Amino acid sequence: MEIGVVRTLLAHIVGWKSQNDDCAKILMNHIEKHLTSAGKTALMRKEMLDVIDKTSLEKYRVPGAHTGYLPFSVAKEARDYVKRNLELIETWFV
Repeated sequence: MEIGVVRTLLAHIVGWKSQNDDCAKILMNHIEKHLTSAGKTALMRKEMLDVIDKTSLEKYRVPGAHTGYLPFSVAKEARDYVKRNLELIETWFV
């Protein structure tokens, strides 16, 4: 599953419409089973979405999936971005 799809799913689950969406409630129930209390807080405060922000998503997306490549300098930036956020993300999951 691509990271953009994950972001869209999370945005839907914590969005204002999700309170009345049975599917979102079911997904939230299953996702919460894998989250620590810090992860649940991060999800509800949309901090998870902030880590997968649209700017970074667009900047580090591989062009054309299989037909294009990121410039090496941008790939290094993407690696550094992930490294900076991994310790935080690790605290969110059981």
